[in-house]
Amino acid sequence: MANNSLSSSNKPLSARNLALRYGCLAFGLMLVYFFVINALGLQRYEAARFGSHAFTMLAVLLAIRAYKAQAPGPAPYLPGLGLGFLVGLVGSALFAVFILLYANVFSSSYQSELREQTYFGAALGSGVLAATIVLFGVVLGSLTSYVLMMANGTDAQAAISESSGN
Repeated sequence: MANNSLSSSNKPLSARNLALRYGCLAFGLMLVYFFVINALGLQRYEAARFGSHAFTMLAVLLAIRAYKAQAPGPAPYLPGLGLGFLVGLVGSALFAVFILLYANVFSSSYQSELREQTYFGAALGSGVLAATIVLFGVVLGSLTSYVLMMANGTDAQAAISESSGN
């Protein structure tokens, strides 16, 4: 079986190490996407900004694939679910820190643009906006890994037995 992780060695990586690698990959892709939509002038459109989270789903897909490829048998369900959670957390937390730095240090015009945008029917501060980015990334990563672990070769009955301790 081919090693699908970003590692060049054949040594299996823990779910935590996979999460760090693929979370950083998600962050890198979101960063590139951010600069592309800024260059194209699409940053003011909410749908374009939320499009960056598609890279969280892609990174979770790749991480789950690498996790399953290195498992000797059927991949355990709960560590796979945790993998998606952590990929979403790492990628979105790094992206949120970048957005905070970019808005507060590098581009005051971007900060004023964010203040003019209304999310959830009200203008949000940059800290609350960063928290929503992280929350959205964690939820999206968790839901993606849930679907992938259940739909892509993980035995549902084994997952139920594992969670009940049998």
